Amino acid sequence: QIEENESWKLDIGKRAYEMKNSELIKELTSVMTKPKVDMKNPDVIINIEIFKEKTALSLLRKGELLKVSKQV
Repeated sequence: QIEENESWKLDIGKRAYEMKNSELIKELTSVMTKPKVDMKNPDVIINIEIFKEKTALSLLRKGELLKVSKQV
């Protein structure tokens, strides 16, 4: 759940799915009631992964996202 004072952003990953990202974002955010969007430093990331007809959704809070650097 996203609290009233928390900011959020939507991340979408998709493969083998026809709908354009702009259409997906419009559809998915149309039901959001939390107005505080922050694309650079959100409190919560709504992560949606779509593969063909399968969809996975996760809510990630600050500190729950693992960043791995690839060494060359």
